[in-house]
Amino acid sequence: MLLSKRVSAMQFSPIRKLNKFGFKAIEDGKKLYWLNIGQPDLETPECFMEAIRNYNNKVLEYEQSGGYTGLLDAIIGYFNHYGVEFTRDQIIPVNGASEG
Repeated sequence: MLLSKRVSAMQFSPIRKLNKFGFKAIEDGKKLYWLNIGQPDLETPECFMEAIRNYNNKVLEYEQSGGYTGLLDAIIGYFNHYGVEFTRDQIIPVNGASEG
């Protein structure tokens, strides 16, 4: 496959370059604490799992690029509880820290 010059010139995120060193350390018998890419250590809430089990749409559609308004409003409500005010246009939801 031919890729554009711009795509070919893209570099991996520096944090992802660390993986090979971590795997090598494990192979060498060293104990390693993976701090480079976060992995949740909390149980997924049962309400989320139940929603997944009950999902029966035939197509998993993309959400609007600005974010699902229900999520934006939930974030606004969460921060309002602590006296911090946001509007929808001040929030950009992302998949995780690396993507953000």
